[in-house]
Amino acid sequence: MGVLVKNLRKEAKTVERILVNACDRMTGGELHVAIAYNRLEEVIQLISAGADVEVRDAYGQTPLYAAASGGHQDLVVKLVELGANIDAADKNGETPLYAAASGGHQDVVVKLVELGANIHAVNKDGCTLLHAAACNGHQEVVVKLVELGANVNAADE
Repeated sequence: MGVLVKNLRKEAKTVERILVNACDRMTGGELHVAIAYNRLEEVIQLISAGADVEVRDAYGQTPLYAAASGGHQDLVVKLVELGANIDAADKNGETPLYAAASGGHQDVVVKLVELGANIHAVNKDGCTLLHAAACNGHQEVVVKLVELGANVNAADE
């Protein structure tokens, strides 16, 4: 009886990991949804249950990208602590820092730079973080990026 229970528990854990990492083509799965709703405890539970911190949605966006674009600083910090690639780019070459800058999330921009994000990253079109923030009307983010060392002379393609 002990061997059967042990095997069933092992199989249950395998099934749980499969379900946790089940990926909806558009949303990226449960982890992306929990991040969209800024649910830190659920994110921690999902990752503890085996959710992949690098799972991507249909646009190639990781959970860290989703947290940064949503302005969820606590989630950004936790995901980086748990091993998320801080400079993982989506299909357009946009990083989590790019998403935070274009979304006007100054606190997330500062935190990502403190955590080591590349402030000189550009997307596939050669658009810089400064361009992204400026084009979206986020003057305070532009000023902060310059203070943090962004290249004011960089030109897009």
